[in-house]
Amino acid sequence: MIGPHHLTLALALLVSCGAAPELHSEPRALHFSPTRRELPLRLVHRGDQPLPLSRIRLDHRDPDWSAFTVVDPALPRQIEANGEVSLRLRVDLDHFATHRGGHEYRSGGATLTFNADTTLHRIALHFADEAAPTGLRWLRLGLLAALAAGVFALRRRVPWTIALPAALALAIAPLASGLCWTLGIPLGPADLQQCGEGRGGAPLQMLPDADGLGLLLALLLFTAIPGADRISAAALWSRLTLALAILAAVLTTGSLDPQVIVAAQTGLHWGLWVQPFAAAALALAALAEVAAARAHSPFAARVAALGLAALLTTVCLGGADLPLTTAAPGLPHIAAVGLGVAAWVAKVAATCWFLLRVESPRRAVYLVLALVLATLMWNLALGPHETP
Repeated sequence: MIGPHHLTLALALLVSCGAAPELHSEPRALHFSPTRRELPLRLVHRGDQPLPLSRIRLDHRDPDWSAFTVVDPALPRQIEANGEVSLRLRVDLDHFATHRGGHEYRSGGATLTFNADTTLHRIALHFADEAAPTGLRWLRLGLLAALAAGVFALRRRVPWTIALPAALALAIAPLASGLCWTLGIPLGPADLQQCGEGRGGAPLQMLPDADGLGLLLALLLFTAIPGADRISAAALWSRLTLALAILAAVLTTGSLDPQVIVAAQTGLHWGLWVQPFAAAALALAALAEVAAARAHSPFAARVAALGLAALLTTVCLGGADLPLTTAAPGLPHIAAVGLGVAAWVAKVAATCWFLLRVESPRRAVYLVLALVLATLMWNLALGPHETP
């Protein structure tokens, strides 16, 4: 039977769920590193009245407070209604150096405090090296070793010129924006970007590399040009066309880092409709590559389609971005990561099915060239990252 105490508890839960804070920081905490010495902090206000700010300072009770500095010449006095302000903070590397002139640093941190109206807010500041934990490094090495063993085991059924690019495409594909060590609280895009860069978390990639797409592009050219006299003209043209489509996508996104490319698509800003010419060129080039692999064997076509599906998911489909997580930003981080990984797997599976079921159009090479030219003309006219 429902009693008064049950109604009281339910009312308290409703009030606590509905009363979202009017001020929040992006990110929730700043994670500095030897390569990230200066970072921005955004204070976002969702109220209907201006919010006064005061007493912005570093907490002198923290032992490392003197290592951090607010570099803005003038501090904001208030945040307008439904507005935001930014601060920039810098860390002194010499403060954390283990010996003078060295490149080894200890970890440390401090706290930025400020008053928003009459409420005291505290923002944690952390400093640490970007090295991944030992267990995570061993896990990545094990997964990469398993991929290499798979390529070797399939050498009689799938040529290495097909299996190796597919394995590399899987290795550089981010399964999520980033895995943060604070698993139980909701996190925003700025927090996830820090974790994806190895600050306060780790990237969910087997092979995190800032030039990941560049490595794949170089491997595709390496497997095509030296073997031009031993493979068919169709296979050679499909490989070169795929490399050209990837190059166009790189010029469009402005980065070779898969993590940066995926982060730019957060909030359903997928390359599929933000840059449709580049996405269509990459999809047609992928179909032609799968058709060329099918000429060797159906199994080789499936291996090629798997790697190309991971590539298309990274560049065109937002990686792990999902409408559910975009519409419900209050999900705990661990739940958002689980849904993101599931979304990534579903996208790769659906794209792989598409590449295996749809036939490559005749004269696909000329269609890709036309789309690449349209992509370049669009970017020259309006600049990258514009939506047609």
